[in-house]
Amino acid sequence: MQAYRLVRRPAGPTEGSGPSVGRPTDGVPTVAVADRDDSGQAEVVAHTDGPMLVLGGPGTGKTRTLVEAVAARVAEGVDPERILVLTFSRRGAAELRQRIEARIVTEGQRVLREPLVRTFPAYAFGLLRRAATERGEPSPRLLTGPEQDLIIRELLDVVGPEPGDDPVGWPEDLRPALRTRAFAAQLRDLMMRAAERGVGPAELARLGEKLGRADWPAAARFLREYVAVLALRDVANRGSIAYDPAELVRAATGMLRDDPELLAAERRRLAYVYVDELADTDPAQLDLLDTVAGGGPPLVAFADPDSSTYAFRGADPSGVTNFPHRFRTASGAPAAQVLLTTSYRSGERLLAAAARLARRLRGPAAHRRLRPVPDAPPGELEVRTFRSATSEAAWLAHALREAHLLGGMPWGRMAVLVRSTGRQLPTLRRALHAAGVPTVVHGEDLPLHLQPAVAPLLLLLRCALEPDRLDEEAAVALLHSPLGGADPLAERRLRQGLRAIALATGDRRPSGELIVEALRDPTELAGVQRRWAEPAQTVAGLLAVAREAADRPGATAEEVLWAVWRASGLAELWSAALTRGPAVAGEGDLARRRRAEAADRDLDAVLVLFDAAARFTDRLPGARTEVFLDHVLAQELPADTLAPTADRGDAVRLLTAHAAKGLEWDLVAVAGVQEGVWPDLRLRGSLLGSERLVDVLTGRSDGAGGVATLIGQTSALLDEERRLFHVAVTRARHRLLVSAVASAAVGGDDHEEQPSRFLHELGPTVAESGGEAVGGQVVGDGEAHRDGEAHRDGDGGTVEGGADPGAPRALPISRPPRALTLPALVAELRTAVSDPATPTARRRAAAAELARLAAAGVHGAHPDDWWGLRALSDDRPLVDEGEPVRVTPSGMESALRCSLRWLLERHGGSPAASTAQGVGNLVHAAAMLAEDASADRNELLDYVAARFDAIELAARWMAGPERARAEVMVDKLLRWLAANPRRLLAIEHEFAVRLDDPHRPVELTGRVDRLEVDADGRLVVVDLKTGKSTAVTAPEVAEHPQLGAYQAAVEAGAFAEFGDEPGGAALVQLGTGAKDAKEQSQPASIDGPEAGWATALVRRTADTMAAATFAAVANSKCRVCPVRTSCPVSGQGRQVVEPPTVRRPEHQE
Repeated sequence: MQAYRLVRRPAGPTEGSGPSVGRPTDGVPTVAVADRDDSGQAEVVAHTDGPMLVLGGPGTGKTRTLVEAVAARVAEGVDPERILVLTFSRRGAAELRQRIEARIVTEGQRVLREPLVRTFPAYAFGLLRRAATERGEPSPRLLTGPEQDLIIRELLDVVGPEPGDDPVGWPEDLRPALRTRAFAAQLRDLMMRAAERGVGPAELARLGEKLGRADWPAAARFLREYVAVLALRDVANRGSIAYDPAELVRAATGMLRDDPELLAAERRRLAYVYVDELADTDPAQLDLLDTVAGGGPPLVAFADPDSSTYAFRGADPSGVTNFPHRFRTASGAPAAQVLLTTSYRSGERLLAAAARLARRLRGPAAHRRLRPVPDAPPGELEVRTFRSATSEAAWLAHALREAHLLGGMPWGRMAVLVRSTGRQLPTLRRALHAAGVPTVVHGEDLPLHLQPAVAPLLLLLRCALEPDRLDEEAAVALLHSPLGGADPLAERRLRQGLRAIALATGDRRPSGELIVEALRDPTELAGVQRRWAEPAQTVAGLLAVAREAADRPGATAEEVLWAVWRASGLAELWSAALTRGPAVAGEGDLARRRRAEAADRDLDAVLVLFDAAARFTDRLPGARTEVFLDHVLAQELPADTLAPTADRGDAVRLLTAHAAKGLEWDLVAVAGVQEGVWPDLRLRGSLLGSERLVDVLTGRSDGAGGVATLIGQTSALLDEERRLFHVAVTRARHRLLVSAVASAAVGGDDHEEQPSRFLHELGPTVAESGGEAVGGQVVGDGEAHRDGEAHRDGDGGTVEGGADPGAPRALPISRPPRALTLPALVAELRTAVSDPATPTARRRAAAAELARLAAAGVHGAHPDDWWGLRALSDDRPLVDEGEPVRVTPSGMESALRCSLRWLLERHGGSPAASTAQGVGNLVHAAAMLAEDASADRNELLDYVAARFDAIELAARWMAGPERARAEVMVDKLLRWLAANPRRLLAIEHEFAVRLDDPHRPVELTGRVDRLEVDADGRLVVVDLKTGKSTAVTAPEVAEHPQLGAYQAAVEAGAFAEFGDEPGGAALVQLGTGAKDAKEQSQPASIDGPEAGWATALVRRTADTMAAATFAAVANSKCRVCPVRTSCPVSGQGRQVVEPPTVRRPEHQE
């Protein structure tokens, strides 16, 4: 088989690269423990006998102390392989191993053998594998999540539709869900939670019967069948035992307890055991630790109970509280405890804020009373609320730019933390990017299937392997993705081309269905212009490649993915962007650099995807690609991957609070702290109640349900959310920004948002701040606010000042300041210069600054760049003198009302055809069949119904109402025809006539809906209107430009075959809500004292259309103007600065 791997090649340093900041430390990385005056750390490093629990808050140097302790043991001559270090995650283990090796090297020692730095599952797996090797048995296998899901779904698929076809006996109300992926995932979760806590099938069934849950006994019976199937698979694999992650640790613990000799050998092998992040361990892992290190080798465990944030993965912070009594000394005394109370990260003010938040945290409080190092700056805290997420993002961008530009802080020493990856991260990222703040989201900070580069690949594979998934939404997403490369214009042209081909054959299907069919069978794309068809042809080809690769015998997920990747050409495209290849037309250096950064980020994400596919294939060689897709798409948290990534340069890091654990930055912003977001108190209830099982086993609930149970679950969830927020705010070294949205401040609606209770807990109370609240912020000024000695509150925390805590201080709504960008500065200076009300001195100062910026080449600073002051690029008229001006009756009203709107709409500013216009055109087409009242109503309605599907509707639900409206207009037309006294001459009759003039001849062209003759033999033009409102009032009809143009055409002989005497014109309103059509008549243009006014109006319109300048005129149609964003009199398009017509008195200074 062909061997291949996606490999990243180092490309050398690139412009803008910088140090990687966001250090995985909780203390100052340049200071060794031996150089610190910290007796607690020194005691831990020197500890060599019995168990010890080390408690410390954030930044107290727990991990650094662990590294120093391991280095000290190695320096004393202990074999590194006899030192076991256990931690929470694989990435954490790799980083910790690197730090230990680096520390040992600084002592001048060679690293020939490394300490055993492992996660609990990895250590357990090593024990089982070593024992199997010693017994001469095959090495055990780790049963991955996808493999578990595959086995579970295969067992669930045997359940038939009849109750007798169910060997397990699932409850009747669960049977419809058995074959769904969600049920299989929840069943696996229940089995894992039970395995973590040592609950077997019998105990699970007993608990279910006791609590009245029929699903748990059924799950217990399924578990027995699941274990039996695994045993059979183990035999088929020649005795190689497979363990799932939950039972892996339990299996290792049971093996050691069942074999005293093996346990004794393991204890002799280990001289020292260190545990990092003890608060994130689950009961099964603590049992293994107790078995290996209880009463055995020296054990040192490091913990911060307030940082336990992985309860959904089984973590239980109560293990920290019980540690001293569970792990006792040889004499039976509780384990020694050491408190690390010196913070090497934050100053006094930030520590005080964290202490205020920690008052409401449960558990021991001694480790929370932290003190900063001497002479440490107090730090700065800002708590702000805003009316909208847009204002919040603008303020955040301003604060980050201010810290960088004015404070000199590198971008890489800042981070923005959010609670939710999917809901908050993309919006903030776009806002910061638009403000010129470089950002980076590491692959490990975002679930794999949400990575922008990965999502299209997964979607394409899903649509190729499951054709029913390819709907209009998926097709459009693939077309606009990097795989298709289409823009909105290309999509529109593709839709138009496919519709044209379909209509030519009588196919009336919507364009969305045509696009989906074209991706399945690209034959029809041959009739579309190549430029617009190419994205669809590319996607269709990739879908075919994926199907072909998946159909090969024995095809793996990695092979299918590789086939699509190779055919996509993205590798070459992104590699060229990395090397700063040829610039796209109009692309500057900054855009090229950002394009290179995006390509770098996308390649990293694809590398992680291939790493996941390779591990999946190695673990599950026979699994279909669909199983791999289910596995990746089910990830709700970032994947734990060791795949290498490229250096992203100096940028602000965006990540979740979970991913920020163990890291620190000089400036940390915590955004989007609203109720419902943080804390998110939605109970994570599952169908099978795995969370309820945990609550029962931990004593948080009696399992009976009811109000008490809900209160207990909500309380536990609030504790976890508060600990997570505590982790977020303690990542800052010097400056902490916390912000929220208070949308109710502007009246609120069904989606109003309120600042989180955590903001009030974090900021000082009114009593502590002296009752002063300015701008919704709490700012450190370098001085500690102490009105008296600190005292302890009821929960063991401390309160700054002698007063009792008062009511939560008010959080006024803030407004973002002017952005720290050159365009914003130029705009402010130009406003000051051009505003007559500005004092003279200020205007002169602004002018001087503009001159300085203009000399530096800043765009917009020089008056020559100001649109209102620049000379016209071309002062010639639109139509030269003597050349004919083409005038259409339908365009006259727009040109006379606002010539600028007419000009812009004529040159591309007109909006796309609306649904109402489509319905109106269809009614006009039907009216061609209705010469008089004798027309067959059913024939007209059939005509409308047969062609209605060709209309583009904004939503499917509009089809019924719009079709009914069209039928009503047909009925109105027939009733009006029955009452119409005139005789029909022509329908939809085109005309063209020339109005001669030596200076400006006019070509009047158009089409009339109906040309009729009255009783006097005069011609009357009738124009049918299908709009929903009567836009023309009775006084306006007399001089209506469009009707006047029709009469001028009659006078000029446009309908000479019928006559040349006008008898007037009329508007027939069919689309209004009135019961019958309304006819609005214009008198004959040749009657009255102002005969000939219609022809004069046409000539005036021609002069307006041929002019050199076009005026913007405020009128009643401005509200619906499609080009108002380009209009100088519109509030949305006020881009032209005009000299003031009235000078105000200047202030003399």
